[in-house]
Amino acid sequence: MPKIPTFEAKGRITAEAGAVRTNIKVSPTASMAAALRPLGQAAENYYIKQRDNNEKLEARKTFYEMKAESDKIINKYKNNPDDEVSVNTYNEEFGFYKNEKLSQVKNKRVKKRLEDLLSIDQSEAVYKIKKNSFKAFEINEAQSYNDGQNILANEYALETSQKEKEKKLNQRIELAMEHGDIHLKGKAWLDKETLKIKSDSVIFDVDQQLGLNNYNGAKQLLIKNKNNVDSDEFNKKLLLINKQFSEALGNKNLDNIFLLAQGSTVVGAGVKNVDGKEITQKDLEKTANRFALDTNSDGSLKYKTAQVIEQSVKNNTKVPFYFETLDAGGNVTDTSNKDATLRGVQLYKTFKNQNALQSLTSIYKLGKDDLATYQRLDFGMNTMKQTFEQAFNNELQYKNNPDKFKLLKADGKAVTAKVAELDFPGVTLFEFGAEFENSQYANIIIKNVANNAMIATGSQATALDFAQKYVQENYRVDDFKQLVPINKSYPEYHDAAIKLYIKDLYESGRINKEQHKEKDIIPVYFTEGSLNSNQGFILRDKNTGVPLTIDVIDPSADFDEGNYDKARFTYKDIVEKIYPLMKDQRYQQFVIDYNRIQKEKQEFDLISTEAP
Repeated sequence: MPKIPTFEAKGRITAEAGAVRTNIKVSPTASMAAALRPLGQAAENYYIKQRDNNEKLEARKTFYEMKAESDKIINKYKNNPDDEVSVNTYNEEFGFYKNEKLSQVKNKRVKKRLEDLLSIDQSEAVYKIKKNSFKAFEINEAQSYNDGQNILANEYALETSQKEKEKKLNQRIELAMEHGDIHLKGKAWLDKETLKIKSDSVIFDVDQQLGLNNYNGAKQLLIKNKNNVDSDEFNKKLLLINKQFSEALGNKNLDNIFLLAQGSTVVGAGVKNVDGKEITQKDLEKTANRFALDTNSDGSLKYKTAQVIEQSVKNNTKVPFYFETLDAGGNVTDTSNKDATLRGVQLYKTFKNQNALQSLTSIYKLGKDDLATYQRLDFGMNTMKQTFEQAFNNELQYKNNPDKFKLLKADGKAVTAKVAELDFPGVTLFEFGAEFENSQYANIIIKNVANNAMIATGSQATALDFAQKYVQENYRVDDFKQLVPINKSYPEYHDAAIKLYIKDLYESGRINKEQHKEKDIIPVYFTEGSLNSNQGFILRDKNTGVPLTIDVIDPSADFDEGNYDKARFTYKDIVEKIYPLMKDQRYQQFVIDYNRIQKEKQEFDLISTEAP
């Protein structure tokens, strides 16, 4: 086998590294490692910055969370006026919360940042607390001041002793001084506030006198304390006193006219009120309304409705409130107010009881439909003894279907037969004169009543029975042998007074004796054929039916002049001309009261407007 040749080294082992020797020289800082060194530093800086940013973010998030809790605690004590207590309480509550929150932060750097943020915020939190407390103090103190002034003002108002009133006034001024000193408001504010307090007290005393209708006392008190009242307030209050006095005096004058029933005489005659303006019909209406609505201290009406109606009719004026009530209640529909209708029919009945139904057309100008409604309701409730509910429902049916009920008419022959059955105690209806007129009058009345009754009953026989009973209960035969409505406002001597008046006219020559005989002169009452109660009459000759003319005695006229008047007498004329002396007495009292009122005005106007 051939032998493999071997190599054996001749040199020795050395620890030195082998190297290639060269004459090229290289800088040690220009190596690859050296080139990468800045890159490593930048990376390290980025890491540190990113760490810092994350820690800042964490610290801020926790800080704002804690700040929200801080704001809650601050807000809890914002109404506490004691800033020291508020700050200490805040530090205690938030300190406990802060320590607990900081203990949960493990990163020392985050914790340090958080503590720094909280330290900066602490001063701001304390500032907010003190600001809130100061604001709360101002509000509470101002409220306390106002409450104190109101309490003292009320105590002043309740005092009757002038000495005690002055004491309360001084207490109000002292309270103002204390308030101004606390808030450093200065002298100008205190002077203004003091004048206001004094002014309020004077104005209260003045208003108190006005409430008692003591206009002279109010005016004198205001002028006496002129220097203690704000100038604008003084002038305003003085104008008010003058205005209220003038109105009160004017109303007093109108009240007297109303009470004395002189409205018809005054209106249109150029009579002026205390303000120099002529008294109008509108003035009378306002006066009547004032009487209708005037109340006592307990809220009850001062005057009965019947009294107001009586006086308003005498004055030939309406009461607007009554008109509104009647107008609202008379409109009966499916959607109408039953209560309004009930109030209207009650008022209508009061007019009826006062024998003033005619005034609803002559004075109030109430619509025919409304009057017819009240007439039917009244008839159903009083003649037929229905409840209001029943009468209202019948009227509602009539209004909803008028054509149906218009067909319900009492037969003429049946009406005439019922007239013949009329019975008045002590007299046979047709055995005296004017038979035709009495018969015709009774026929019309029974027919009208029966037609109304048929709306509710639907039966002619029942309706006619009601009609007969109605006439016998509501009509009478007077001393002139006439069928006339019973008028409760007339006294028992009414017929006798008319006879005596006719006799006086006849004997004094004011009635032509050649044309008329005394025994043939009769009073024919207004509105024949109506269900309304009559309020007057016309003197007629029963043989001719012609109205009389009466010679008017006028001393100022020439002897050859002829003055005549129609013999027509309203209720007012009956009272003032036929019933003795009524006119003279009323007129004299009116003159006395009018002169007294004028004197009151003169005395008031003489009070000086200058303070002593």
